[in-house]
Formats: sequence, structure tokens, C-alpha cells
Amino acid sequence: MSPGSGFHQLQAGLTVVTREDPLVFFVAPSYSWVFEREKNGTNVDPGDTIGLKVGTLLAASPETSRFRLRLALPIRFAKGL
Repeated sequence: MSPGSGFHQLQAGLTVVTREDPLVFFVAPSYSWVFEREKNGTNVDPGDTIGLKVGTLLAASPETSRFRLRLALPIRFAKGL
């Protein structure tokens, strides 16, 4: 579990899914707004974050769909600091 950054943030994301049996492909872009705050008498703006997850899931049959093979590539870009 991440201890956090000490800054309040608001995150929005969207997941797009398409199926091609036995695979499921997904793309999930996200954006995090990190609010600036005063720390030790100085305004600190750590910057916002853009994220992207791209991946696939494998479910060979209904019995094995509970045990998914998940391959994902999470990417995060931060601006500011």
C-alpha cells in the first residue's frame, strides 16, 4: 500500500474494452489533478499525472475465466514539480 504523497488529488479515468474470444483487450487512460498546498511556508505544486494502461486478458473457457492471465503495460507521465 502506498503511503501517499501528502497532497490531495482528484483522478478520472476511462476503460475501453473489446473482446475477441478467447482474449479481451483493454485501454484505460487516466488523468490525476494534484492540488498545490503550502509546505514549510512555500507553495508546492507537484504537478498532474497522465496515465495509460494497455493490456489483454485470457479466458480459455468459462471454467478457467476465473483464473485470468493479465498482461498490462502501465505508463505514467508527470508534469510540474
